[in-house]
Amino acid sequence: MSFFSVLTAQHKIIDSLVLVSQSATSADTIKINANNELAWEFRKTNFTLAKKYALEAYVLSQKCNYLPGLITSLNRLGTVYIFNKQYSQAENIYLKVLKLETKIGNKYGIGRASNQLSEIYRNKKNFKKAISYATRALIIFKELNKSSLVALILNNLGLIYQNIGSYEIATKYLLQSLDIREKLGEENNCGYSYMNLGVLYLTMKNYENAKTYLFKSEKIFIKYRDDYELSKIYNNLGVIFFETGNDNLAKGYYEKSLGLKKKIGIKNTDSDIYNNLGAFYYRKGIIETANNNFQKSLSIQNNYISKDQLKDATINLGNLFFQKQDYDGAIKYYQKALKTSKNSPNRIETLNALYNLYLSYSYKKQYDSAMYYHKDYNSLRNNIDADYKKAIDLKQKYEQKKKENELLIKNQKISKINIEKLSLENQNKNILIYTLSTIFALAALLFFIFLRWKGEKQKAELALKDKKLEEKKLEELIKNQELKSINDMIKVQDEERKRISQDLHDRLGSMLSVAKVYYKSGEEQMKKNKKFDFEQFQKANILLDEACQEVRKISYEMSSGVLTKFGLIAAVEELLIVIQQTKKMKVEFIASDIENRLDSNVEIQVYRIIQELLNNILKYSEAKNVTVQILKLSSILNVQVEDDGEGFDKTKRSKGLGLNNINSRVQSLAGSIDIDSALGRGTSVNIEIPINSYI
Repeated sequence: MSFFSVLTAQHKIIDSLVLVSQSATSADTIKINANNELAWEFRKTNFTLAKKYALEAYVLSQKCNYLPGLITSLNRLGTVYIFNKQYSQAENIYLKVLKLETKIGNKYGIGRASNQLSEIYRNKKNFKKAISYATRALIIFKELNKSSLVALILNNLGLIYQNIGSYEIATKYLLQSLDIREKLGEENNCGYSYMNLGVLYLTMKNYENAKTYLFKSEKIFIKYRDDYELSKIYNNLGVIFFETGNDNLAKGYYEKSLGLKKKIGIKNTDSDIYNNLGAFYYRKGIIETANNNFQKSLSIQNNYISKDQLKDATINLGNLFFQKQDYDGAIKYYQKALKTSKNSPNRIETLNALYNLYLSYSYKKQYDSAMYYHKDYNSLRNNIDADYKKAIDLKQKYEQKKKENELLIKNQKISKINIEKLSLENQNKNILIYTLSTIFALAALLFFIFLRWKGEKQKAELALKDKKLEEKKLEELIKNQELKSINDMIKVQDEERKRISQDLHDRLGSMLSVAKVYYKSGEEQMKKNKKFDFEQFQKANILLDEACQEVRKISYEMSSGVLTKFGLIAAVEELLIVIQQTKKMKVEFIASDIENRLDSNVEIQVYRIIQELLNNILKYSEAKNVTVQILKLSSILNVQVEDDGEGFDKTKRSKGLGLNNINSRVQSLAGSIDIDSALGRGTSVNIEIPINSYI
């Protein structure tokens, strides 16, 4: 319902502006303002119309000497050129705007023009100028106390440093921008911050964080029907799924992005998508189609940027020659890519070019050249990895600080409530004292009666308080007894599982193996006698084989020997090895800062929780990738299990999938659990367990 409202409102605005523009006289400032607003409305979706209205406003403003309209029309025209990636034209216009704004002393206009010039120079790879203009704009908007625009400049600075390859600084600026936008409640602008953070983590190959932020931005831009930004999000999601091996999903997102660009009439600005499709077909071995897409990408880039800035498609064309074992042709394109990347501070482009040159010279057996490029590659790789680690640490510190601030605000609110409550209590006491004093002055007898009544009342309240305290102690005792019973029950169950596991292995397993020997002997006899149904006998043998395997499997699953001997980490690693052998999904295991053994009950409970979650994923989720993470954070044991499966609706399946069993185990350890899932988005389970008393 909200989508329809937003779309209808936008159409009504455009229709009203068109009506105003058509009805006003040629020299009317109302017509100029209407044309400027129409240029703004069409800036993303219709380049021709946006440019037309901006130019009309510019000409009319000159005729009637209307300076505000003139400056606004130039701003609109410059913005249109930026969205259409015609950065040189946009640069000329905004330099003119900056000159006009400086002449009239409009600080806001100077800051706005400086910000746009920063964006232009970022796209033209002139990062020194980009940082200079952005810093100028930041200082101005801070002086003007324009928090929303300060967030915009911080966001743009983050993009500049991302392009340079300084990921730690980029992360700092983007998180600062997001923090301001969240506090201001700017949902639409938060969508841009989420998208930019997603692209940053994609660049750093942190695909899970990248997906999280991109999906957040997708929800916002779907709500606001912003197909222009959605096309960028889908292209980046395609890259994530391509890099993580889900080619078909990647291709679907690329085509979705391409369809949106064609829908809004900007299909000639989709060089990145054609380059990505080329990479998809290259991996599939469809070389001719791959080459066609790479050539399309280069052709589109030639219309918007200079030849010394072409990068991705050049690298990919080199890859085509490399696959054909034409290493000289490959080196030619890789050298071009290296040259253009060195004109830009973007270290990732340089890194890719160096590595491809190293491989090409290695295959040509020109080892001196190969080692030369490999040395440069290793040096740059180490620098990037160090910066990447700093960026991740910065994000974790930011999230920790954010939680601390939220807790501080919560405590402040509680303190304020307590102060108000105390003030009210004091006020009531003062009233009571005044009343008592008045009564005492009027009649001493009534005062003594009142004191006696009050004493009796206090005794009754004290008796009631003692009764409630006893009841509370009884409740706590019962609760502790219940927890102890649960723990005792779990321990007994584990001991029983061990016993059953041993019996299954030593007795039933041996009996089934002997039975198989007897059947094998019978098989040899039946081969000599054609009257026996040999095919049915073979089926019996197959069933016996499966029974033996099932006994071993049950024995393995019910035994917690590894957990008892070597601890939680070793047990989980062995469990994941078994799951990997099913070949149903890839499993990534992350564990850190757990040097000592935990309390045996904690280890058993956590192991059972992880086992239950993984069983659910295997049975229901259709997941391809699963991440299990166990971290010790100060006095907290953090367990995270994430999958990229089908997900589920928590409101409809809150009692299913063994979630009640998992919740009971977490509660028995005084922990907390947070489950984030939705249909088609996978599932993330985050568990925190206090461990001060266990380690």
